[in-house]
Amino acid sequence: MRTTHDSAKNIAVAPPLLAHPRQVAAAQSLSPGDNTNALALAQLHDTLAIDGSTFGTFYHTLVTSVGAVSQQTSRLADNQQTALTDLENRREALSGVSLDEEQVNLIRFQQAYNAAANFIRIANELGQTVLDLVR
Repeated sequence: MRTTHDSAKNIAVAPPLLAHPRQVAAAQSLSPGDNTNALALAQLHDTLAIDGSTFGTFYHTLVTSVGAVSQQTSRLADNQQTALTDLENRREALSGVSLDEEQVNLIRFQQAYNAAANFIRIANELGQTVLDLVR
């Protein structure tokens, strides 16, 4: 039999028993309506002990502890996510790099470069004109 992590949700009545429910040994005799074995099985809920408690108490304790661990794990995951978000925000604040601001500066420096290049071109033309006038 193969087991998986979700085995409990796959519990089902065996197909042969679904087809022939009389094969279930719920009775101690062949008389109709005898459910002695089924009643004895139901009584196990309150009579048998596991680690000093009944099946019902043991199951209740198990479900409660699983719920508490699940809730604690969920809280821890939320706390870790909050810490991660806080650290990412701090990193961004320390780096201080704004892509929008950098793009504006890049455009401003590019325009300044173009203006300086244009000034040098005009100065060269003026110098050339003065040299041509002197000759």
